Formats: sequence, structure tokens, C-alpha cells
Amino acid sequence: MDEKRFYYHSEYSYYVKDDFERIQSITIQITNDKFGSELVDILELDNLCSFIEKFEKKANDLTQLELNIFRQNLKKRIAMVVSETKLDNFSDEYSSLPNIYKDCFWTLMLKFDVLKKVSSDEFCSFINQLNVNMRTVLHHKTIGKQFNLGIKGLLLKDARHFEIFVDKYEDSGNNHRIDFNFDFTNVELNGWARRYCMLPDANLSYLEAISKWGKHNLKKLDPEIILLAKHKYNDGLEKIFADKKGAHIFSMGVSFESGLEKDYEFKALNSQSENFIKFNRDWLDTEQDGRTILKNFICFFGFFNSVGQFTISASPYSNLDSFMDLFTRSSRLDYANSIIFRYTKELFDLIFLAYFDYLTKEGKDLESVFGDYYNVFIENDYCIQGFFFNTSSIDYKFYDRCKILIPEMDSILRQFSFFAKNKEIDMELFELSSGDVNYKEIPSLSKKKFVYFDSQKQIELCNLLFSTNSFLLLRKSKKNCSNFFELVQHGVTLNDFNEFQVSRIEKIISENVLKVGVGQNLYFTNLTEIKIFLLIWQRGYVSTMNLPESLNQIIQAGVDSGKLRYEGLLFSKEDMNYISYILDDQKYNDSLKIRNKLTHGSYSKKKDKEYKTFYLNLLVIVLLYTYRIDEELDWYSRKNNLND
Repeated sequence: MDEKRFYYHSEYSYYVKDDFERIQSITIQITNDKFGSELVDILELDNLCSFIEKFEKKANDLTQLELNIFRQNLKKRIAMVVSETKLDNFSDEYSSLPNIYKDCFWTLMLKFDVLKKVSSDEFCSFINQLNVNMRTVLHHKTIGKQFNLGIKGLLLKDARHFEIFVDKYEDSGNNHRIDFNFDFTNVELNGWARRYCMLPDANLSYLEAISKWGKHNLKKLDPEIILLAKHKYNDGLEKIFADKKGAHIFSMGVSFESGLEKDYEFKALNSQSENFIKFNRDWLDTEQDGRTILKNFICFFGFFNSVGQFTISASPYSNLDSFMDLFTRSSRLDYANSIIFRYTKELFDLIFLAYFDYLTKEGKDLESVFGDYYNVFIENDYCIQGFFFNTSSIDYKFYDRCKILIPEMDSILRQFSFFAKNKEIDMELFELSSGDVNYKEIPSLSKKKFVYFDSQKQIELCNLLFSTNSFLLLRKSKKNCSNFFELVQHGVTLNDFNEFQVSRIEKIISENVLKVGVGQNLYFTNLTEIKIFLLIWQRGYVSTMNLPESLNQIIQAGVDSGKLRYEGLLFSKEDMNYISYILDDQKYNDSLKIRNKLTHGSYSKKKDKEYKTFYLNLLVIVLLYTYRIDEELDWYSRKNNLND
């Protein structure tokens, strides 16, 4: 047959006119007895049967009766060829099948009970003889159960098959493309992993995945295997970058200089991948009181934006927009798995380090400034007593400063939690209270503090509007727009889009999100509401404590309509995820777990430069704590007129 073969996948939710034309073509061939009976022909017929069952109601050129008769004839024709044939009789034809049909082959074998007559030895012989891709076989749960021991032997025999195990369990173990339980003993599993790591050409991507294996993976690997994978991965990188220059996507630098006309200047050096930021030192030199130092992190350096969003933390939505991430191995059990986050954190780490060193040279200790906030500023600014913070000495080494800082961080959370409950801090009662405070459970003073999307439907809509990967984006547009939202803002009509895009845009119009105006131009029905959605898309949340009443009213309408929801906790979900990434290993395999390591003595033999990095990461968390507590106290003070 010279015509293009028909292929149907059960996840397809669309069809094209050519599909039904192919059905008519095959109908004529069968009627004239010109359709083949080879394995590839039978598989095409089976694909056609599946397609008809799903889309028969949408066929305009064929009647329901014609389709039913056709489908029944196809099934009979398939059964005649397949049901009486043994598995090994398909050997020659299987090896020459198009790849798209090889998974269909095993589906057909199961559908007509061919495999029920096959022994484990016969099955394994077929797999070995034809070098069958094990991933194709393991897609079928029934096959995995029937030939469990045989498949187990085949997998363990080849160390390279360990990559299949990694693909299955690197995330949550719910990879539906690999429906096999890998019920191996600890010795079998780790021996298999070790043999893979020792392969001279082991895939670096998989070695990296194994090196990040942790407590959150459903199947466990021994620490020795994880360490071996880490060493092999690093050895592999050294071989690739033998010139020691490595490879980088970007590099950056930060400096403080006098005489700038603006607060900062951003320059690209040599290429777009080398960036340098200069901050105006004149302001920093003249404004060095404690309150201004803290405000600089917000108003000058941008660690928080005007609506209270923490700039460093990863977004659950927009952080996936990088094109490079499509080619980067990542796991949902890791936090730092996007290029956008890694770039953002590296930039703000540099800024924080530069400002910390600058303040130190100016005789200012940043930790002491945080101490002043809790010991002095809160009472002076908000008339609230009882908060305190014991700082470490600037003369201590960074290891000792970390060890002293960690319990103080826990203490300020306990203090705020105590205040949120009692609206005051009674020191005697506070000292009698005991127990740790979970940063994930500390209540806000407002039950409507943070706003999130409340449905998958809303998330999908915002993905269409704001994602750089949205299929509504006009790739050939002369307008410099990164998403559909910007296209609409710049001016665009329905005629500018392709047919497959128009149908989705019309649905958005029917949902009253978009309207068509003069000259067929598209515009948003409620632009302010859309901009609020954009804020949530960019960071995963928005804080109502930093918004004017007019915007909070729009948010309330969104909550009432089921688009949005409130949550009344001190920290946003994205705050909590970042805190967990830095401090502990409660959620992520790749977390820095600085608090855990220092508290348990696992980081007791590092260089002071490394302890400084840990210390600065802890101070960034103190900054996050302080910002969230301050916005709470400011909101509470305004609400209750405490300064009157």
C-alpha cells in the first residue's frame, strides 16, 4: 500500500477530514478485495476500529449504519488473522513494523488473547530474538503481571534497563507509560543500579537523576549508590569539558558605583548571556539607618514587589515557560528544576552578598539590623510589645553564627504565632509555652490574606493567556509579544489567527473573558481582573494586604464566582516551598536543608566561605520572615488604629 498509514491514539481528542476519507478509501479496497492481510494491514484496521468508536457521531459523509457494518467487518477480518496465530509466527513481520504500530501490536495480542497461550520462556525468547524495546512491553500492565518473573530477569540482565526504573520512579512513580511495579529486593535493585553507574557510557542525564535520589522517591536507593552516581556524573562532566572552561547559559555581576543617574543600570557585556548590574552607591552611602537598610531590600533591590510577592521563589506556572526547560531533565520531587528560578536565585544571591559585604565594610551588621527591627522598631512603629531577637556577635565565625541564628529564627515565628492567637505577647506565658511551631501552619491576622487560583479550568485559561508556550501566540507576528495577553493589548483581530486557534478564542469570548470591538479588534472584558490573574500567574499568589480596596473587591468577586480562593496563613504556599528548599528536606530531594544539616552536625567540616553562603541563605529567610510579619503588623495596626 502506497497510501499513508492510519494511526489512532486513545488520548487524541480531535480528528481531521482526511481521517474519514481514509475510512472510505479502505472500505472500497476491502469491497474490491484489494486490502492486504499482512500484520501491518491488520494493525491499521484495528486503529480504524478504535477511531470509529470514538468519532462515529462526527462523521458527516458516512451513515451510522455504514460505520457499524464497516466496524463489524473490520473486527471479523482482524479476528480471522490474529486469533489463531501464535506469537512466534509474527516474528518476521514484527521486526519490520513501523514504530508507531509496535505498541498497537501488543494491544492487539492482548485483545485477542494470543498471549494467554504463550509461556514465559516463549515470551522472553520473542523479546530477546527481536530485541523488543522493553518500554513498549512495560506499557501494558497485563503483560507485566503475566510474565512478571521473566520480565524481571530480562531487566536485571541488562544494566542499561535501569534507565526505565529511573523514568518510572524519578517523580512519584505514576508514570503511566511504564506499568510495572519493579518488585525487586534491596540487593537486586542496588546491584542493578551499581552496574548501571559503572557503565563506561552511562547517560549523564540518568546519572544526575540518580545522584539526586532522596527520601521522597517511592523506591529507595542506598546512599552509596547515590554517591557513586554523583561521582560518575562529575567525572563525565570533566571529560566533556576537559578544557576546564565548562559551559554556561549566562553569567552575571553586581557592583555599587557612584554617579549613576538612576538607582541601577543593567548592561549586557560581550553577549546577551553576560549581564552586569550597577547600583547607585550614592543612595546607599547617605541612607544607612536600620529602617532604610531593611526597606532597601524591597524598594531598591526588589526582593519583594509592590504587591508583596517574594521575587526569588519559583512560580508553579510561569517558571515553566523557559524553552530550555523543555530539554532539561527535571523531577517534581526537586525544587530548583527550572532555568528561570536558578537564574533569579543566583542574581539575588549576588545582590544580597554584595550588600552584606558593603554594610560590613561600613560597620553595619545586617543580623543586628534585623535584631533592631524586633527589639525596637515593632514597638516604636506599631505600639506592640514583646517581640525580641538575640543576635550573634560579628566576631564569631559563620558556622557559629549559623548555629545561633537558627533557634532565633524559630523563636520569631513562635512569637508571631503567639501574637496572632492572643493579640499580645505575655512574656511569662510565652516562656511557659513549649513546642515547635510549623511554618506551614502559622495563622495570618487576616483570613483572606493570600489569593490563589481555585480551579484547573482557571489555570488552563491563564496558561492560554499568559504562557510563552501558549498555542494562541502568533509565532510569525511582527509585534514583539511574548504571550496572547500582550498580543491583545497591542491590538489583534480574529483574522490574524489560524483556524485551529480561532475556535479556542471563540470559546474564551463565549466565557465573557474577551470581546470583539470596532474593526474586529479583540479586547478584555475586565482588564483589571485579567491583570490580577497575571499577578497570580507570575508568582502563584497575591497578597491582599498590599492591595487597594478597589482591587480587593474584584478579587472577592472572583472568589464568589469560583475562579479564586483565599487562604489565611502567615506565608504563601510559594513562600513555604522556598523555606522548605532552604531549611529542610520535608518536600524536596534537592533541598539545601541547611537547618537540618547544621543542627544535626552534618555540615561541621566545611570551609568558612561555605558557612558564609549558608549564613546568607539563612538571612534571606529571616528577611522573608520579617517582611511577612511586618505586613501583618502594619495591616493590623491600620485596621485597629494602633498609632492614633
